[in-house]
Amino acid sequence: MTKSKKSKAPEKPPVPPLDEEIGSLRLVSEHSVEDDNNYNILGQENVFDDGGVADLQLVIDFHDFYMRRQMTEGEYKTLERNDQLPRSHDPKLINNQLTRVNQKSHLATLLFYEDVTTEVGSARESFYGKPAPIVSNAMKNFTIKKLQMAMAALSIALSLRTPSGTAMALSEIAKRRLQLFKEGSLPALRAIELAMSICGTGTYEPDVIELEALPDNMSNQSPDPLPKPDKITHTPMNCIGHEDNKALLPPRVGDICRRAILLQRGNVMQTLGRLDEAREDYEEALRIMEQDPRTQRVDWERNSLYLSAGNCCAQQKKWDEADAYYAKAAQLGRDHLDSPLGSAEDGQAMLHLAMMQRAKGKKISGDVEGAKKIVGELVDMKRAQDAKKPKTMMRA
Repeated sequence: MTKSKKSKAPEKPPVPPLDEEIGSLRLVSEHSVEDDNNYNILGQENVFDDGGVADLQLVIDFHDFYMRRQMTEGEYKTLERNDQLPRSHDPKLINNQLTRVNQKSHLATLLFYEDVTTEVGSARESFYGKPAPIVSNAMKNFTIKKLQMAMAALSIALSLRTPSGTAMALSEIAKRRLQLFKEGSLPALRAIELAMSICGTGTYEPDVIELEALPDNMSNQSPDPLPKPDKITHTPMNCIGHEDNKALLPPRVGDICRRAILLQRGNVMQTLGRLDEAREDYEEALRIMEQDPRTQRVDWERNSLYLSAGNCCAQQKKWDEADAYYAKAAQLGRDHLDSPLGSAEDGQAMLHLAMMQRAKGKKISGDVEGAKKIVGELVDMKRAQDAKKPKTMMRA
């Protein structure tokens, strides 16, 4: 019998120049995703948003460009062939026979998979003072599962030695702690500050970061700060903005991580009553997004940031400033409704959210008549929307 030949792994694409790695800022001539989303760009015909796929690929770095830039291609292939590239060997976390690339795919699933039947994406939510209460066991179990997934993602990202994956996992841990625990703001703050520090210019200790993934830290009773690790087994890692990483990581990676972390840190700061700091975080995230296209996916994120910043002002009784933020959020929706390239459904939803929040702010401020006027406009909008729907024939 002849021995079957071992199939060769597919060739990796060549490492591109850093200035070509701009993620989802690069618009595409067509989109291949079959779903109900609108991938049009407001004001630009014949080009489309890629749905955030390229941004995800940059953060996870499926082709290992970050590590391949640190050595020659020959050195990288030798390490890959001898299974000497960093990866997780913990069978409790992941199939430890998976290659580094396959573990990165699993990391992406842990971090970015959204069950749209269970949860609306955070980019479509605004934050007002504290998280919405969890009202069902199903949602509580779902949130616990998402926290467990984020903690597993953190351990895997640390094993893969990917700073962007580590930062995003910490951000997700902070988000879920804040949702899940009544007194979860301090453990969430600890995780989100670690995430932000990884976006900085220094170094971070993987052994210290990994404490956030311990099962003991599933509860809100975890000490703050956490005790130091018993021993240091890993060398420090350079943060995303470290001088040595300027030749290894495209700037877009830092922007993607920072804007996601800033949203969550703003929410944590709101919970702690640190409203000026929360507003600054939302504003900084909006500044980072100025270069992003006007598409429904990104505008939902902008909508959430404007509303959350407005809510900070409302809690401080800065009604005029709050109203200005709500007006900006509403304008995003109107832009989609007014443009032939816009998403009418998303535009309507953005506008509705902004007007509801604006009415709430006016009522709290004492402007009851102003609040009633906005509610009346919402009722009129709903009637007009229902009138456009096709009427169904009733059976005799």
